Amino acid sequence: MRRKLKNIWIENKKKLTIAISVLLIIAGMIIGGAQIIRNYQSEKENKKILEPSKPSVSIGCSQVVRENKELILKASTSNIDNPSFQWFIDGINSGNSSNMQKDLDLGAHKILVNVSFGTQAVSASKEIIVINSTDGVAISDFQYSTNQWGFMTNYLGEEINVEGVSVLIDSSRDSSIPPCGPLVTDSLFAGVHKWMASYQGKLLGQGSFNLKEAAGLKIIGIQTEQQYNAGDTVNGKIILENRGTITIKGFDIKTLAVNENYAWMGEKARREFYDRYDPELIPGQRYEIPVRVKIPESVSGIRPSGRYNITITVLFKDQTIADSRSITTQVT
Repeated sequence: MRRKLKNIWIENKKKLTIAISVLLIIAGMIIGGAQIIRNYQSEKENKKILEPSKPSVSIGCSQVVRENKELILKASTSNIDNPSFQWFIDGINSGNSSNMQKDLDLGAHKILVNVSFGTQAVSASKEIIVINSTDGVAISDFQYSTNQWGFMTNYLGEEINVEGVSVLIDSSRDSSIPPCGPLVTDSLFAGVHKWMASYQGKLLGQGSFNLKEAAGLKIIGIQTEQQYNAGDTVNGKIILENRGTITIKGFDIKTLAVNENYAWMGEKARREFYDRYDPELIPGQRYEIPVRVKIPESVSGIRPSGRYNITITVLFKDQTIADSRSITTQVT
């Protein structure tokens, strides 16, 4: 049975609604509060969002292909209006559309596309190597993550994607090397796994790898808006994924909310809540916790406005920390 790689399936076995830690209203305090969660992204990703989007063009990765294969060359642009394309193959002007079909002779070929728009221009290039035998094609394997294994091809000692190489894992999971980057398995259980790689009917390599037992539960997404008004309803979700090699049988979530406008008040500006969940998550399985809460327009006559720092911590049943994420949001 063919295994889809990297597309880890989601099973909402027991969807549970968090009332965002009992509304996380800092009730009775001079400040009010609501636990509002926005999309979590790493600091690096946040910086990218703040930077102006730059125009770019992509034509994919360098590749080794078999002779007599018609190639499809495709240019994908981003942040470009009304682009004009100009393709060059081995320095020869070869077309001016965004997509092309070409037959290439044996050997290495330099592919270049120039994209012009207004007074600006961007370009992209890659190499296509056409071969008619299995000579020089090889494969290597490596540990990609705690519960995944990776495979990468090379040609004549240089790392490059070779089209048509397939890898059989545990005698039942047959997958092909992708056009770009390594082939990565789905998440696997701990233990010994065997693999075998072939190309055009020739055995390229075989071996085994041993994944150690490891528990890993990660927050991979927190989805809501960045800003709310008092009286709004929050709709979102927290997404967790088992990144370990064993089944996770239940976990706790600790939520700490701090109104930064009143942080000087110490504990009065903080509220902490715990929630327990009991799903069984196999390696690679995701679990979604829906989030829905209405922000009150006032608490004890005070509008619950301010900048909130919210820390979500996932704990295993033995209370060791699995993962933690801190985010901020604004209530006006």
